[in-house]
Amino acid sequence: KSPVVHPAARLTLGSKSEPDVRYELLTPDTRGDIEFCMMIIPPAGSSYRDYRSHEGEEVAFLHSGESVEVEIEGVLYTMTPGDSVRIPPRARHAWHNRTSAPVQIIFAITPPSF
Repeated sequence: KSPVVHPAARLTLGSKSEPDVRYELLTPDTRGDIEFCMMIIPPAGSSYRDYRSHEGEEVAFLHSGESVEVEIEGVLYTMTPGDSVRIPPRARHAWHNRTSAPVQIIFAITPPSF
């Protein structure tokens, strides 16, 4: 299997709690020690109805869109394109797109959580 993932071949993962939010796997599979994904949140959408946390550390980068809010342990942080954030292990967090354009957030999680 090729280590290169072309856009047309990306595995798309959905969220049962937020079906309009799309996750695209940027790594060939989820078998490695790190997971690399892109989350696309539609206008006026949020990543989860409830806050989520996971065992691993997450680093995220706002690739495109106007802005996005990341809520970490109840504190809101506004990000604009080019900004990045580190989310500590087990920190409850959610993403909010309060704009009229979709946002694309690229993130890595270790260990993988999907």
